[in-house]
Amino acid sequence: ELPALEELEAIHRQACRPLLEAIQAEKEYSEASGGGMAQMGTRRLRHEVPRNRLLESICELNRVANIEGKGRSDMDASCLVEAERLVSKPVCTCCTAPSSPLD
Repeated sequence: ELPALEELEAIHRQACRPLLEAIQAEKEYSEASGGGMAQMGTRRLRHEVPRNRLLESICELNRVANIEGKGRSDMDASCLVEAERLVSKPVCTCCTAPSSPLD
């Protein structure tokens, strides 16, 4: 009876591992995002490493959560970086202030 219970506990720990890692990655990302004002390059690096780890954890959760084997785990931060770049651009020229002839 005891070996069977220990085996079930080991299976449970293994099954919870991706979720626990994602929770830890999210905590680290939140801490890095709310940090103090350091140099821009250093701050960006301290922000990107936890973000990349969080994205990897989310991809792993997606992969293991899909019981049909169709979960994706191949996405990386490059798609998020590109999306952020696109969002930061003005959608139309009406959103940018026209230059004044007096300038």
